[in-house]
Amino acid sequence: MARQVRRAGSLTKPPPAGLAPLREALATYLQRSRGIDARPHQVFVVPAYTASLALIVDALSLAGEGAWVEHPGYPPTAQWLRQLGMHVRPVPVDEHGIDVEFGAGTSRMRALPW
Repeated sequence: MARQVRRAGSLTKPPPAGLAPLREALATYLQRSRGIDARPHQVFVVPAYTASLALIVDALSLAGEGAWVEHPGYPPTAQWLRQLGMHVRPVPVDEHGIDVEFGAGTSRMRALPW
């Protein structure tokens, strides 16, 4: 029975970046629909929004850094970034998006690209 389970792989841990066929399909979708030259090894499938934030903060070593967060925006973003050790600065948004002049005039924090 153990041999069959190992062969089927149903109880084994999935690859950390996500299942290869899904990453291939997402890369193809990004190329066709968005014109993004993505390769499957550049695509990461994470279980939740908060996991993606944690991955970004960790991969870019952003703990202790500052981040602009849209205000009003999605409240869990600022909360989660604070939990990950970032200094969050709410920056107003208008019909054109985040107010870069406001952010640049009040702080030297990094704007994260989400």
